[in-house]
Amino acid sequence: MTENKQDLENIITEDELIELFGLRKQAIASLRYNEGLPYIKVNTRSRLYYVPDLMEWMLSRRTQSQT
Repeated sequence: MTENKQDLENIITEDELIELFGLRKQAIASLRYNEGLPYIKVNTRSRLYYVPDLMEWMLSRRTQSQT
């Protein structure tokens, strides 16, 4: 039961993601559809985001400068 509760604590709303990333809703939508940003579809208008999935997705896109 504790593990399930911890998983639920790692779920954020789209509004929280927008605030966290500092992006507009349209930019988040573009990341979902064009870049594969992982999400949980609740219904046709609502999405939730699992923080560990977001971290894995971001780290997979990490690059280093070639300076």
